[in-house]
Amino acid sequence: MIQNTDKELERLKAMIKIHHSIGSNLELNEICRICVRELINIIGCDACAIL
Repeated sequence: MIQNTDKELERLKAMIKIHHSIGSNLELNEICRICVRELINIIGCDACAIL
């Protein structure tokens, strides 16, 4: 149960980081770049994050 809570907390932190990074930027390429960068930080695998 603790592991699930830790994973959920990490997901929520990542979503907040992405939300703050995107801000008012409406360019799709920039939003995708930010999302992939954050997924790489969470997952630790470039290929998995891009997929």
